[in-house]
Amino acid sequence: KTSHAAVVARGWGKPCVCGAHGLDVFEAEEEVTVKATGETFKAGDIISLNGSTGECVRGAIDMKAPSLGGDLGVVLKWCDEQKDVLKV
Repeated sequence: KTSHAAVVARGWGKPCVCGAHGLDVFEAEEEVTVKATGETFKAGDIISLNGSTGECVRGAIDMKAPSLGGDLGVVLKWCDEQKDVLKV
């Protein structure tokens, strides 16, 4: 399942969580519990989100910058060179 917000955020290179049917959210306690596992996250906990799958992992994970090669890399380089000229 996806949403327009998630698709737009992905285009911006940002993770987006849309819909939280698998979570119990306790706003007053600033906690979230995963229904399937019972795992609880509290405000301030560090988590990492997989922007493609929605997987949530406790703690920070190593990240690497994406490498864009081939034809897509060429087109995106052209876009970067024209970013101040063209307005969409």
